[in-house]
Amino acid sequence: MRPIIRSRIDVGAQPGPSRARRSSPQVPTHPMQRFLPAHFCRGGTSKGLFLQDRALAHVSHATRERIILAAMGTPDPDGRQIDGFAPTRMYTTRTNQFRRMGGGISSLSKAVILHAPGANHPPPDSPNAFPGVPWANDIAKARDSKSGWDVVYRFVQVGVREPELDWGSTCGNLVSA
Repeated sequence: MRPIIRSRIDVGAQPGPSRARRSSPQVPTHPMQRFLPAHFCRGGTSKGLFLQDRALAHVSHATRERIILAAMGTPDPDGRQIDGFAPTRMYTTRTNQFRRMGGGISSLSKAVILHAPGANHPPPDSPNAFPGVPWANDIAKARDSKSGWDVVYRFVQVGVREPELDWGSTCGNLVSA
């Protein structure tokens, strides 16, 4: 499926005057990559932010979570998620109009991190480790002809009003995207 939106998330943006009044999470100020390549894709009735692991592997888990929350516009007391740190207006390839990140409902407030099995990641017990089962990166198991896999899919459900991330669930709609 073709992504709805191809963009780069500006993770170095500072909140504008309208955002200063809210309790939005602050993006870290230490030196790091300023933009992250991202796709906003639809799968079934859900839409989500798709990121590649290599864009996030070098940062701590806490920083990774702040980046995802900020990109989606969470927390948002109004429940609309229209003020994320992603570009305010992102060009939509499918409808030739501009859209914003988030959507204020759970089916539009999701993120996925994808990578190949065996990718160069921090060890599972490291503070920078990606959440999920440790065997997901086992290259020998992934190459098994009967039960192997080609892609490691890490899903996170992003809260709308509260800065909550649920790494323990999944979304079948976005698996199909």
